[in-house]
Amino acid sequence: LAFYPTTAPSWLVPVFSVIMGIGLGGAQMMPWLVFPDTIDVAELKLGHRPTGSFSGLMTFSRKVANAFSLFLVGWVITLSGQVLSTDADPNPIQPDSMLIAIRVMLGVSVTLLIAMGFVASMKYKVTDKKLERIRYFLDITRENGTLTEDEAEEMSALVEELA
Repeated sequence: LAFYPTTAPSWLVPVFSVIMGIGLGGAQMMPWLVFPDTIDVAELKLGHRPTGSFSGLMTFSRKVANAFSLFLVGWVITLSGQVLSTDADPNPIQPDSMLIAIRVMLGVSVTLLIAMGFVASMKYKVTDKKLERIRYFLDITRENGTLTEDEAEEMSALVEELA
């Protein structure tokens, strides 16, 4: 929608918004989908489940990022020449520079953040096969069982690779 032409039909805006909403829903869910796997890897490495610490850090990071992004948006809109409303003119006409700033913020920021997310997802090394082995090692560890020498080496290599 950042580069949506003003001459295009307005009925397309809700269509694009629904498509964007589906993508945003996936982006919002992804960190919470990989969270339990991350906790399993951390438990394998640390010997305990740091669920509360990781959850708190994740929530704090998201709040800081949200606060910073809201500050940045407000700052850019102010610099773009926003005309504030007054009692005399509650709906002032905004300059074209503000519309351009909003479109650039939407287009550039979304593109950059999606690219960063894509790069991060390509570096995510936990696969179903590795997760199955992690859970196997965790089950043995929780039951105070012993690993064979080969299993201990495999577990060490897996922790080294993922943690």
